[in-house]
Amino acid sequence: MRKWEEIYNYLFELIKSHNVKANDFLPSESFIKNKFKISLQPIRKAFYKLIEDKLVISRHGKGYMVIENENNILFSFSSLHPEAISKYTYEGKFKVDEVLRKQTKFYYEDFVHKVLVKRYIKNKLFIVQISYISDYLLKDQINNELLNEQGLLMFLRSHIKQPIGFSIKKILSVSKTNLNLKIAKELESNNLILDKGMLFTINQQLIEYRESYYNYEGFEWSFIEYYR
Repeated sequence: MRKWEEIYNYLFELIKSHNVKANDFLPSESFIKNKFKISLQPIRKAFYKLIEDKLVISRHGKGYMVIENENNILFSFSSLHPEAISKYTYEGKFKVDEVLRKQTKFYYEDFVHKVLVKRYIKNKLFIVQISYISDYLLKDQINNELLNEQGLLMFLRSHIKQPIGFSIKKILSVSKTNLNLKIAKELESNNLILDKGMLFTINQQLIEYRESYYNYEGFEWSFIEYYR
């Protein structure tokens, strides 16, 4: 891990854990320089990346202030829905053939790890998810005990080689009758919401490709659009 990535990860954790709250200032450049025994260049690069990710703004003469907007931070499902129950099943390690490569966009991977997720809200199956995870970026083996203890996103934060940077997703509606996917047919709705997501490192390396199928009834999505 490069120095600026280490600093970014440290600062991001302060924001994510709410150790530094909205409208408060992150540790100064001089504090970080002394703490990590490094030059200012990687420190400033980490702060610029936080600005680019719309997590902080620079206040002249004061430092870097956390923005009051949690929509910019990638949260785990369990933190957004603490009442929900998620059950994870590790399916194993798979060779990336041409069909899987086209589906997942893992163009430079030889192997990926497959995880199935079922998410329940009020004892009702609400989401089923299939995730494929980069074998190259994993530091440790995946197992069911770790997944069910930590959740997938938290597991990835602790067990991949690079800090998580951002995700992109495509939301569309699909008919269950047209799906050749057994796990999705367990959902109650005939029409489903499909969330195709890709999770990247801060260096734009693909960590995870996932397909999440939601019950159409009760689905709600709110977001903020930024003009850049």
